[in-house]
Amino acid sequence: QVSGVTGGVEANLNVGKVALDLPSGPMKVSINVGKINAQAGTLNYANVTLGADVGDAGLLVNGVSAGNLEKSGAGSHVNYHGHGQDAISLTVNTGKVALALNGK
Repeated sequence: QVSGVTGGVEANLNVGKVALDLPSGPMKVSINVGKINAQAGTLNYANVTLGADVGDAGLLVNGVSAGNLEKSGAGSHVNYHGHGQDAISLTVNTGKVALALNGK
């Protein structure tokens, strides 16, 4: 679990769970098998990419489902383009990805 970091986070895991609670900054996390649960206290994001080759991916912006959801076979991917500068890429081969962006 990582929280409070504003400079961004980058991680690669084979198996596991990642929980992120960041006020801002880029996020890049990739897991082979596992779960990513992330939230950010800002909307300062440009490109947001979430993906689960087998499993679910979902994005909430200020509590409302957002982004372009594409289901393919047993997986799902979400793409979202905001007006900010930082990028988010959260992916799992098998598992679940959930991201909540909250802010103005």
